[in-house]
Amino acid sequence: MNFISNRETIVRNHNDKSVNIAFCADENYVKYMGVGVFSILDNNRDLKINFHIFVTAINIEDIEKLKSISSIYNNFNLDIYYINTVFFDELPICEHFSTAIYYRLIIPYVLSDRESVLYVDTDIICLGDISSIFNEISEKTVSAVEDLISKDYLSKLGKIGFEINPYFNSGVLLINNKKWIELEVFEKVLYLVKNNNFKYPDQDALNILFQNDKNILPRSFNFMEWEKTYRDKDLYNNMVFLHFIGATKPWCWIGIHPKYDFYLKKSPWKDIQYILPKTTSDFRRASNRFWRIGQKKKAIKYKCIYLIRKLLRKK
Repeated sequence: MNFISNRETIVRNHNDKSVNIAFCADENYVKYMGVGVFSILDNNRDLKINFHIFVTAINIEDIEKLKSISSIYNNFNLDIYYINTVFFDELPICEHFSTAIYYRLIIPYVLSDRESVLYVDTDIICLGDISSIFNEISEKTVSAVEDLISKDYLSKLGKIGFEINPYFNSGVLLINNKKWIELEVFEKVLYLVKNNNFKYPDQDALNILFQNDKNILPRSFNFMEWEKTYRDKDLYNNMVFLHFIGATKPWCWIGIHPKYDFYLKKSPWKDIQYILPKTTSDFRRASNRFWRIGQKKKAIKYKCIYLIRKLLRKK
């Protein structure tokens, strides 16, 4: 299958014998992915890396910013792959997910000449040395971190084929490319998502497929309890990847996070404006979130704004 319409080499600093890391993004998310790329390089200056960036589209400004990183770090190569979206147009989506959740499925096919690849979500930043994760390559098709999924949801999945815990998060996946291709993962995931009503479509399908074929990684490689880090700084000890799961993201004003802000301000995307609350529902979410992380003055302020807007029946 012709998953890619074009490939473009953006940065070439070394020979190809190095680790492989892949990101997937639509045009609107490239800038957030760029911060993740920058954070990996900032924490791994002596590791040679091949970045493989899968996109539906990318603007010239973001291409130039990706190129500009090589003036700071010269230990990486970067290629852009333009996705043929026809394969994903009719797949189910839900909540805050788009069809971009399925793009990771094609990576091993496109990079079939590589033994393995590390896939990383766009809402993740790196806080440490990633080299040890590549020691986790095994005979299993995927290596990943256990998810924080509820037991109630797991019991629902059990009714359609998921029987063996733990359930993993697909935000960081170390993939054995050869096995992925041999198992026809792309076709099998598409069949499962089209014939089931999954809450987390690609992730649920992958967990069903790999329940006997997975290697569980330490949680430091995909730390998801990011809201706890506002109060407990010790959680950063030995953390490699910090994953901003959920609908609230660190590029939204109500989701500003000191670690993400640090790398954003160092990166070529430092001029990005945080997304501000706009709707009445946004202000309610802001109030609840600030209260949850202990910022009570902000929580009360946004609660008042929410109540006023609700009384005025503003959207």
